[in-house]
Amino acid sequence: MWRGITADHWVCDNITDTGGAIALDLWQLEQGAFEMTVNVGDIDRMIRGTLGIVLLALPFIGGVAVFDSLLATILSVVVGLVMLGVAATRSCPLYTVLGMRTCKV
Repeated sequence: MWRGITADHWVCDNITDTGGAIALDLWQLEQGAFEMTVNVGDIDRMIRGTLGIVLLALPFIGGVAVFDSLLATILSVVVGLVMLGVAATRSCPLYTVLGMRTCKV
């Protein structure tokens, strides 16, 4: 369960289930294993959110010939969901890999 947000990270609570199959160790939490670094700025977030909504709606609004293909529709929906997810969490995995940030430190 997500406990909250600090200035620069989402922090995860220690999670266990009754069967013991899922156990997130406090040591791993302290080592930063479950932190999501905020690396998406406000303008980038607004652009991604808008683009995500457009990509989700466009195949279903109709009138665009390219979305007659099922593959194009699925691709548009998946990319739209990813864009909305990144906008919501303010954390882009690709930015993390490339060491980029569009937000102020």
